Amino acid sequence: MVDLGDICSTIQQVAEAIAAVLKVEVTVVDSGLRRVAGTGSYRHVLGQTVPRGSTFEAALATGKPVVLTEAVRSQHCQNCELVTACHEAAHVCSPILAADGQVLGVMGLVAFDEDQRRILTGDTGSHVQFVTRMCNLIAAKVAEESARLQLVRQAGQLRGIVEAVHEGLLAVDQAGKVISYNAAAEALLRVERSRLLGAGLEDFFPDSPLLEVLKKGTGQLDREILGSANHPHCLASCTPIYDRDRLVGAVAVLRDIRKVRRLVYQMTGEQPLASFAEIIGSSPALQGAVATARRAAPGKSTILISGESGTGKELFARAIHQASGRGRGPFIAVNCAAIPEMLLESELFGYEPGAFTGASRRGKPGKFELADEGTIFLDEVGDLPLHLQGKLLRVLQGGSIERVGGTRSVELDVRVIAATNRDLEAMMARKEFRPDLYYRLSVIPLVVPPLRQRKGDIPVLAQYFVDKYGRSLGKPALELDGAVLRIFLAYTWPGNVRELENAIEYAVNMVNGPRILAEHLPGRFVVPGEGRVPGFDTLEEQERQALVRAIAAVGFHDKSRIARLLGVSRATVYRKLKKYALVAE
Repeated sequence: MVDLGDICSTIQQVAEAIAAVLKVEVTVVDSGLRRVAGTGSYRHVLGQTVPRGSTFEAALATGKPVVLTEAVRSQHCQNCELVTACHEAAHVCSPILAADGQVLGVMGLVAFDEDQRRILTGDTGSHVQFVTRMCNLIAAKVAEESARLQLVRQAGQLRGIVEAVHEGLLAVDQAGKVISYNAAAEALLRVERSRLLGAGLEDFFPDSPLLEVLKKGTGQLDREILGSANHPHCLASCTPIYDRDRLVGAVAVLRDIRKVRRLVYQMTGEQPLASFAEIIGSSPALQGAVATARRAAPGKSTILISGESGTGKELFARAIHQASGRGRGPFIAVNCAAIPEMLLESELFGYEPGAFTGASRRGKPGKFELADEGTIFLDEVGDLPLHLQGKLLRVLQGGSIERVGGTRSVELDVRVIAATNRDLEAMMARKEFRPDLYYRLSVIPLVVPPLRQRKGDIPVLAQYFVDKYGRSLGKPALELDGAVLRIFLAYTWPGNVRELENAIEYAVNMVNGPRILAEHLPGRFVVPGEGRVPGFDTLEEQERQALVRAIAAVGFHDKSRIARLLGVSRATVYRKLKKYALVAE
């Protein structure tokens, strides 16, 4: 509730008007008996407290008018602190009552001489009625000011809430003029506050869905707005505002697309938790690759990781990402060999609504957009068709992508790490891979050695996987028999670390006791005691390895070339692939 002191200038004007009409003096005190207005001699004591025991205190206490026709000699005055020094001759005091009955203060008509006393006592009832009405006017003014201040406080609270929202909030009237916004909207739209309020949407946000909402009167949810010179790539959800049945405006919630992607990735995405500490092995070949990766991690240059299937190329890519300044951003892995060629372009670069038959009517962002402010890992990059190699080169050179069916570029901040198990230089000689893309990808070449070139790491790797799968399968404290390690050291490992891990997982499932024996290994491994000599591969294993090497040389999808390399028919290739359960890796 507003205090009388908050509207003292208005009360002073009322007091002066009454004094001019009635020819008496007027003073007003608040609920604490402090003078807030006064005429005549009272002007000099504003802000001071009325003495205790006065008629003002009596009116304040009872909430009823008090009439004093003869001051000083009246019984009311005997308890007043200034009774012996009082110059007042008569009083008509009326309480100022709020709507709920609370006494806000007292207005008093005061006579100082005989003429003024006759005026007050000549028609006491009329004066009481008059001053009561004046008090009611002041009480109404107090209520009005209280309501105004309450609205101001509520508006301030609402403004604070709006400013606390991280998304941009933008409201317009029915003519499309901005009537409200918050700091997030100002930053997102890149328009200064002085220009934003009252501006028309067409002037700074011509592609805003708010304009469509104002025309149709229906809302829109998560409408994608591609970036431009005026504003960044964002999502907008718009709602019309109605006053009864009349459309009076609309409000939009704007979200920076990069923040949306980051949040989605944090909540649902694959978390790249790998670090260089998880790359196990102390062999010089491996440690050299790790040292190169560590030095390259803080930069932005593209990296090309070469190595056979199963050597841990993706593990290196994740470790590089985690050690870079992008470690908190997304890590998006794409296997270029696993996506059908007809879908690969839209998967990588996204598409606009209606770009092709079956396309979503809302369009879709591609893997590059999802990797914005992070890293994209293009595994098996050697399987990219030539026409996409050219588009990838433009992305690497320009730092932006263009969606399938689109006409506008989307600026991105993405680091590219590519990987391959194929000989890209040989592919360039055969005109199967673009030299300009190769040199753009291999700014920092990184070769991950095969397991057969670092066999000294096998015991440590094997025990790591034993511990890992022992815990997950409820078989802790397992150890490898010496014969198993000898078999592992003699084996050629065409599947590299991935094959070793799978073999250990199989063995942990098969073992019943605390020790993994040779008999617990998959059948392709040499088992002593069955007439097979360690260090020699079976004919089936040699056949499988030949098939794996052919796939590594020309790629999984070119079955005709695999058949030519092996000197067999395509039908034989398909049959052997099925027999050995070989799939695109």
